Amino acid sequence: MGVKSSLKEALKHLASGDASACEDSCLSLLKTKEGKNNANALVLLGKSQFLLNRPWRALKAYAKALEVDADGVQDKACKGIAEASTILYCEGADSDGADRLEATKLVTEANDKLLSSFGPGDHYKWHDQHVAFVSFL
Repeated sequence: MGVKSSLKEALKHLASGDASACEDSCLSLLKTKEGKNNANALVLLGKSQFLLNRPWRALKAYAKALEVDADGVQDKACKGIAEASTILYCEGADSDGADRLEATKLVTEANDKLLSSFGPGDHYKWHDQHVAFVSFL
């Protein structure tokens, strides 16, 4: 199965609410030579981890996607990081202080990347993102 068809399959699983199958599809793709470090697969993996209530794994997948292809998946990955980190902080899903510190670092880096991507006419986007980030803290 090719990269495109594997991503479509993972998306289909996600759309049908089967996060576990989406996770399996993404992990299978990421293990292949063609799919290794595929940023879109990492974003889908992050979303599936979030839906499976594994926020720390979701954060790591989103951060890896940003590392691999910051321009291609930036918006999705940054939003995913913010979403997953909310579970870590608000619901106490992870009690390890070191994890919370690293989560804060990931959120801060994602926020910086997102803010720096806005153009001169994007004042409202910048403001909304800044407000969301400050409310996260």
